Amino acid sequence: MKRFTFEVNHDALALAEFSTVPTGLVATDAATKAAEVHVVFSGSIHPGKFLLVLDGGVAETELALQAARVTGRPRLIDAVHLPFPHPQLRQPQLTEVGDTELALLSLETLTIPSLVAVLDTILKSTLSVLRLLQFADHLGGKSIAVLEGPLADIEAAEQYVHRDISTLLISDLQLIRRPSRQFVQGFLSSLRA
Repeated sequence: MKRFTFEVNHDALALAEFSTVPTGLVATDAATKAAEVHVVFSGSIHPGKFLLVLDGGVAETELALQAARVTGRPRLIDAVHLPFPHPQLRQPQLTEVGDTELALLSLETLTIPSLVAVLDTILKSTLSVLRLLQFADHLGGKSIAVLEGPLADIEAAEQYVHRDISTLLISDLQLIRRPSRQFVQGFLSSLRA
């Protein structure tokens, strides 16, 4: 089974996660009636949740997301609107870790929108590089990101996570200082496409 990924081709990105598929379908319909947006993804994710991903103009995606939120409010788990998302979030990342990284930050969240939102903040505010990004499927509905960079930037990234994500949505967060070469090789060889 192929992992879920998406590409952003416009100025803004909007994501909404719902606890049921029927509500997600109704919310998608409301979003596409509210504004002219591109539906990047609209479907089920593990474990039985529904994800809506839209891109388009800043105002249009904001209107569409608002319509989806209002329509799906009883089953809305999480949502985010990102005007001008960081370039590293615009297309799937190649999984790699450099030879000279000073630190890694591994972050696991219970929702996709919370992870994407904090990654956008981190990437725009630090010299961190996104090395791994996996969403929901194959992870029991959780999502994971691995960032690398100078220790000070990775420590700042950790603070952004604590500031921007509710502790209820953080599954785990670990900072690794000066990872060993054996660890990096083992990490990369264990990843499944």
